[in-house]
Parts: sequence; structure tokens; C-alpha cells
Amino acid sequence: RAREAALRGRCWREVPVSAPMPDRPTSPLPPGEGQGEGHMSPLPAGEGQGEGEATASQLTSDHPPVLEGIIDLIFEEPSGGLVIIDYKTDGVRDAGGDTGDGKEQLAKAAAPYIPQLGAYALATEQPTGRRVSEAIIVFAYLAAEGKDAEYHLPDLARARQEAGELAAAAFAQDE
Repeated sequence: RAREAALRGRCWREVPVSAPMPDRPTSPLPPGEGQGEGHMSPLPAGEGQGEGEATASQLTSDHPPVLEGIIDLIFEEPSGGLVIIDYKTDGVRDAGGDTGDGKEQLAKAAAPYIPQLGAYALATEQPTGRRVSEAIIVFAYLAAEGKDAEYHLPDLARARQEAGELAAAAFAQDE
């Protein structure tokens, strides 16, 4: 699908996104709770963050918090929906092997990254006014070995909500 979008000129790589987050959830997660390793962070943008990770930063007390990140790949479907793809190069090399539980293993490996993709969806939707219809995590080592490497987020709405909650908790730490 991404290749077809590229042929139509509707596919973009390494897309920086940034959006103010004026609405804070009324009951954010406590700082650190539910956070994936290195993904929603109370660090200001650019401090200690790896490329492609969503960060939460507070400009000043007069400005709303900002959600920032770099999306590996985003493309537009013929229907107009936007699809976000995030590539992971961590050590995930086995997605169930011969045990038949590959989908379960992919889901377990993807779990820490779900809020990151929710943040990317929020940071894409707010400035563009366009809805992200799908988010996919691709584990590079598995893909290189020809194994099932794609995890399609089953509940993007929940991922958006979780990202907002984690951002609110991170912003609260800065105050």
C-alpha cells in the first residue's frame, strides 16, 4: 500500500510533527506509570531522546505543552485516510517461531510503543485536521528474515488517549 501511495506522490518519510496539546486529561497517569521505555518523556524536546521518539515539552507557562516527534513513514490511502508506519530496529527477532503464537508475540513486543504511535496520530491530526486511520509497527529484523513483522494497532483511539494521558503526566512533572 505504501508503494502505491509513493507512486501517486502521497507517501512521506521521516516527517517531523509538532502540535500544541492544550487539553489535559482530568486524571492523568502518575508520572512514569504505563510509560514505554524512552517514549513519552518529561524531557524537553531534543534532550536525551533517540530519533523517532515522541517527546513532550513545555515551552513556557504562557504556551501550551507541545508534542513532538519524527514519523518514519506516513502515506495517504486512496480514500484519503492517513497511515502511520513506525519501524523498530530493537532486538525483536522471534515472533513465536514454531509455537504458533506469533501474533501474541508481536503484540507483546509492540506494547511499549503503542503510546508513541498514539502521540504521532495526535501530532499529525491536530495541525492537519486530517484523521489518521491506521498505525502500524514494523519490526525490521523480522521483516528482513521474511517473517511476520507488522503489528497493526487494534485500537488507535485508545492509543491516542494513552498518549494524551502520558503527555499530561510529563507536563505535570515540569510544573
